[in-house]
Amino acid sequence: MTVEQKRIKVDDEGMRLLLEEATMHPLIVEINGAAYRVNTERVLPDSPYTIDSVYASLPPLDGKEGESVSNEELENMIEAGKEANARDIRESLNEG
Repeated sequence: MTVEQKRIKVDDEGMRLLLEEATMHPLIVEINGAAYRVNTERVLPDSPYTIDSVYASLPPLDGKEGESVSNEELENMIEAGKEANARDIRESLNEG
């Protein structure tokens, strides 16, 4: 059984500095005879992008605006881009 993690934000400067040490080595915090291991977890900022904004930013495909492109068409665009990129890399390696 997995237990959901609980996130706690710390605003105390002294505690923040202490927790930053956990990025360099394991940190064990002792409180009332109990020891707790503190591990660093990198927290990424929320992305400003949504699925809708990504689709809307796509260039028209066969006359369709980005938000009306199906998942299959999008996957085809991605695969075509990967193939073109791989071809360009191969060509540049062959030139050198």
